[in-house]
Amino acid sequence: MTAEEKRIIRKQEEALALFLVNNFEDVHKIEFVSISKGGLGRPRFIYFSVNDKIEVSTDLKDSYDIQHYGLVYHNSSEELKRKEVPSKFTKLSEAQLYVVYYGENK
Repeated sequence: MTAEEKRIIRKQEEALALFLVNNFEDVHKIEFVSISKGGLGRPRFIYFSVNDKIEVSTDLKDSYDIQHYGLVYHNSSEELKRKEVPSKFTKLSEAQLYVVYYGENK
């Protein structure tokens, strides 16, 4: 992966983390585990865990609009619960959230 691809993916991870913490209850930790290659018109998917127990994936190019988004749950009967009133964080530093980005050590 090139430095430019890594920079783009980090921005996408940050946007996804902000979307999750603003729109879903009890999101305290997000760990980005793996990224699919995509290519030839196929989207690049990111696989991540929330609070060490909910396994999810989504398209990295998702708009992260609460009305139109796609989260796929894996190996878990538990799903994220939408907040009745979303938070309005504009930066991850405002939220009490621990994020492990793809390729980082825990």
